[in-house]
Amino acid sequence: MTAMEIRNDLGLVASTQVVRERLHVGGLRSRVAATKPFVSSENSVKRLLFAQEHRSWTVEEWQNVIFTDESTFTSRWDQQQRTWRTPGTRFDAPNLHRVASSGRCSVNVWGSISKDCLGPLHDRSPVHTAASVKRLLEERCVMVLDWPPQGADMNIIENVWAEMKKALSRRPLHKCSSDIL
Repeated sequence: MTAMEIRNDLGLVASTQVVRERLHVGGLRSRVAATKPFVSSENSVKRLLFAQEHRSWTVEEWQNVIFTDESTFTSRWDQQQRTWRTPGTRFDAPNLHRVASSGRCSVNVWGSISKDCLGPLHDRSPVHTAASVKRLLEERCVMVLDWPPQGADMNIIENVWAEMKKALSRRPLHKCSSDIL
């Protein structure tokens, strides 16, 4: 919410500069709102169990994992929302911006990242958990790491996608085609 919106919503007879100054005096700063994906209670428990089961893994064991994921890149980005908040409250519920997916032009990509070898990971997409896929993986002796649902943020490839999206957000993409994107 901008200082102007605060002024208008409260019906104040003051300049937006005065509103900003008063917010600052109250210890509030205008910051970009953090985004947070929804994780159900059930999946929170599964994520915790996964973390507990793998907390003793060594660096060598994690080096055998291939982290894979899909991501969608779009020519229209959700505008960053701003929120007035005190320091240390970035992830408090009132300061979060719920994100909705939308865009004019998009392209889906798949990628993987690893130390340099094959390892046990694939996502939990229903197409990847079908009986025929499970049989194929068993026949080829591919060990599957039982990744928790809604665990994308635990996958290091998310950092790759974030850097790519940050770089794309600095470019004018509103009129580009999916081939250019």
